[in-house]
Amino acid sequence: MFFLLSKTLGIMLLPANFLIGAGLIGAMSQVDLNRLVEGGFDDGGRLKKMLIHCIDAEDEMSNLGVSSKLNVGREFLGWLFELGRKRADAFLCDHFDKIGKDSSTSIQQRFL
Repeated sequence: MFFLLSKTLGIMLLPANFLIGAGLIGAMSQVDLNRLVEGGFDDGGRLKKMLIHCIDAEDEMSNLGVSSKLNVGREFLGWLFELGRKRADAFLCDHFDKIGKDSSTSIQQRFL
């Protein structure tokens, strides 16, 4: 799960598979905009640096089959909920100081 922090938009949660295809292209354009802003071009204050963070559970999720997308069983959903909480807690312990200040994930390093 990716989340983007913005002072005007708040927090936007994006499922990881959103970044495949058009979503990845859009995210990469944001990275390029970040480079422009960091280089001093902000289009008169209209452009702001986008902060990108990632909370994932790739090791657990990669073991799930396609049928898991249709699994609405209470036990499975409870497992997903607890896994999400555990990963979010770990993320906050590791990266809390970066929230609102800097990205904790590099799309270029992680996906390209």
